[in-house]
Amino acid sequence: MEYNVIDIIVLVFVLLVLGNGFRKGLIMSLFDLVGLIASFIIAWNYYYLVKDFLVDRTGLVDFINNNISSKISDILAEFPGKDLDLGSIFNGFGKLPFDMQRIMEDFIQSSIKDTAVDYAQSMSDKITNIFIIIISFTVAFLIAYLILMIVAGVLNIMFKAPVLNMANKLLGGLFGLLKAVVLLYIVFAIASPFIAMSEKENMFTTEILESKSSEVFYENNLILNYLTYKGVLAE
Repeated sequence: MEYNVIDIIVLVFVLLVLGNGFRKGLIMSLFDLVGLIASFIIAWNYYYLVKDFLVDRTGLVDFINNNISSKISDILAEFPGKDLDLGSIFNGFGKLPFDMQRIMEDFIQSSIKDTAVDYAQSMSDKITNIFIIIISFTVAFLIAYLILMIVAGVLNIMFKAPVLNMANKLLGGLFGLLKAVVLLYIVFAIASPFIAMSEKENMFTTEILESKSSEVFYENNLILNYLTYKGVLAE
């Protein structure tokens, strides 16, 4: 596996965030990283509020469900019978974290007794739920992070630190690097349902899956592994 354009994009992103951390110094970079972790914890505890809003107040669930149901119905028509190998149908399924693959396969087994129509609907309901959980978690995370960054900006103005020395900047760069890694895990976690369900002919997701970066941030995504371990994605 060679480095490709996705790896270059990831590297440029890491360097930009690292440089930003170097510029801001230790204090703000540390607050930035702590803000990411705190936002994750807040999102973990309150994502269900966003999920309830999306389910009750928007048409997003129906939109996703209808699209997935249509795709699964097409697959059932193309691959008669219920012994489906998702890895041979979807581009990114085979490289999902193992526990997520197991959840998806369990969905198939739990629906296998249904008629073709019910089978497609049952599968789409469960996959839609995974989409909604990930979207809800992401929205809750972004809201919490935005609020914390506003607070950080206000504090930075109120308590302006002295001119930053080189050691402070280097430590800021280090925390900027850690922030970049955390953000990449988040981005790949958000994109995982779309990558996993993409068609074999999709060149963009193929480029992602063939990148060195996907080995770390997609195949072994710490956020997806954590959510799977906690049973959130199997609700």
